[in-house]
Amino acid sequence: MLSIGNLLGGMAFSPFALWLAVAAAASAVTFFVAKAGRDAMDAALAAPQGGNAAGGDKHTAAVAPEILWSYGKAYLSYFADQASAATAWDSAVLDLYRRFILPVDIVFAVSLAAFAVLFWLAVAGVSAAVSCAQPWLPWFAIFAASMGAVYGVADVAEDLCLIALLRDPADIGTAQAAIANLLTRVKFVTVFLSLIGVAVFGLLSAIDKVTPGLFGLFTRLAPQLLWRPMQGRGGGNASR
Repeated sequence: MLSIGNLLGGMAFSPFALWLAVAAAASAVTFFVAKAGRDAMDAALAAPQGGNAAGGDKHTAAVAPEILWSYGKAYLSYFADQASAATAWDSAVLDLYRRFILPVDIVFAVSLAAFAVLFWLAVAGVSAAVSCAQPWLPWFAIFAASMGAVYGVADVAEDLCLIALLRDPADIGTAQAAIANLLTRVKFVTVFLSLIGVAVFGLLSAIDKVTPGLFGLFTRLAPQLLWRPMQGRGGGNASR
């Protein structure tokens, strides 16, 4: 029987090892950069800016739509109103969300999906090369790798869809909001089925909660080094 130690040892010498390390590092960096922006956004939105969570939505303070299982046109309009009225990093939250948080999240999604796919391809290669390996493992690894790839496509498509919809919230259509929500649900299901993807996300989230000050560098530097130069090139608030 193939032990976990032998499996990991074989993966360390696989052709994917270097790219696995690069994808892991990129996932970690972009997670904490995006988290810095999300923390600023959440703090700004914590106090309701007025209005009503339309459609009977139970959220009073607006939260990013892509973390919700279900949302529609009414909630996206409500979120846009709340985010337009709040400020973070000297900008409207809606502008920060569209032009910084979601683009960084796209890079994170690509990095995490690449890590998941490469991880399971390495598992498939090592387990197929070992005669005593469980016969189902290579097939399961291929399935999990495919789920990682679908997750990456769904997450990137979701982010691009939200960026486009929130550019002019008044023009959001019911069908467009439904497509964005469908992509969000596909993202949740496929990252869970990839196993390693949800494990990495859970690990990074746990690190952030247990040692919140450990990566405070991202919170301090992201506004100055990343967002404000982007703001200058964009000519200020471009959310409307």
